[in-house]
Amino acid sequence: MSDISRTAFEKRVKRRIVGKPHSFYAVVAPGLEELCVDELKALSAEIDIRSPETRSPEAKSIDIKSVENGGIEFDASLADIYAANLHLRTATRILMRVDEFDAQSFSKFEKEFFNIPWELYLASGCRPEVSVKCSKCRIYHSDALADRITSWLADILGPVDETKKKQHIFVRGNNDNFVISLNTSGEPLYKRGLKEGSGMAPIRETLAAGVLSMAGYIEGMTLVDPMCGTGTFSIEAAMMSKRIPAGYFRDFAFTDWPSFMERRWEHMRSRAGEGIIPADKKIIYASDLDSRSLDLFKRNIEKSDLYDIVLPVQMDFFEISGKNFSGEKGLIVLNPPYGKRLGNIYQGKQFFINVCRKLKLDFKGWKLAIIAPGDFFSVRLPFKEMRLHDVFHGGLKLKVLIANI
Repeated sequence: MSDISRTAFEKRVKRRIVGKPHSFYAVVAPGLEELCVDELKALSAEIDIRSPETRSPEAKSIDIKSVENGGIEFDASLADIYAANLHLRTATRILMRVDEFDAQSFSKFEKEFFNIPWELYLASGCRPEVSVKCSKCRIYHSDALADRITSWLADILGPVDETKKKQHIFVRGNNDNFVISLNTSGEPLYKRGLKEGSGMAPIRETLAAGVLSMAGYIEGMTLVDPMCGTGTFSIEAAMMSKRIPAGYFRDFAFTDWPSFMERRWEHMRSRAGEGIIPADKKIIYASDLDSRSLDLFKRNIEKSDLYDIVLPVQMDFFEISGKNFSGEKGLIVLNPPYGKRLGNIYQGKQFFINVCRKLKLDFKGWKLAIIAPGDFFSVRLPFKEMRLHDVFHGGLKLKVLIANI
């Protein structure tokens, strides 16, 4: 590409992609939508405080348009999406809406698809992954459409360069109307980039962050995680207390886009790093009986510099007492075993009852967050000011109990 052509191309990217707001969709696990809305509003307020000169007084950096089961639609600039990927704790991924059109046949879809200036969105040689879902459409063969799109992108962007990041294109058809989206995040946002390996039944980081938020966990609060596994709750709480952004340790798909503003991104990430605070004492206590999971947990907090705030020990839950922990009473959070890990439903419920009795006996005055199947909560619970929240995890419908002990 000549210098003149490159300059013209850069101007097109700036005008069409960088210089105007776009529609985005935050994919969220059902049950966490309002928490993610609160995060988006707080992030928007923070962005507006830092850069009031970049927009009119009545404009918002992140303008929420609608909230539905499993997602939030909003308008924002590309730079705002950098911040959203970096900071949001409860979103699974953030999609950029590229186009929307009606198509009743492959030929009509192809015509509309080639009208999209893909070279402005995706770099030449990128590795596309196409996900298609069709409902009540005359184009009903999702795999066939995905194959065609992959071939068309190769025609537009050239042969695949295996050194490039994967770029995920989502196509959703409903009643012959198709929405084309790009995944700005890359890997799902619950992959924080600091954990190696997982335990028997790992909880996703996005759900852990949501549970902590439901329970009112705030920076500096004492946390006890007595069935920690590989430490998802503890790591999320540690990152919150040390003001480490959720995406600080990972990379994102947008960094390979033609529109990527490297200097702005580096400044944003550097500023976020300057906000990280050291801990002057350990306030997060994590324990588990499984030595393998605990060893993985220890390695993860060592490499992510969280050992100054987290104390991991190997211990049975039924041997722990609230008296073991120094400082003020705080939050105890549990993801107890259930399902196949405990045999039949009676064994699971009985174990849950025993856990609750132990909490009532030895953690009086503490706040509690516990996640378990809904039928577990049909038993009589010995807690005060109880609230139940519906959430989904790994296809299972679960409930989160928030209570005072």
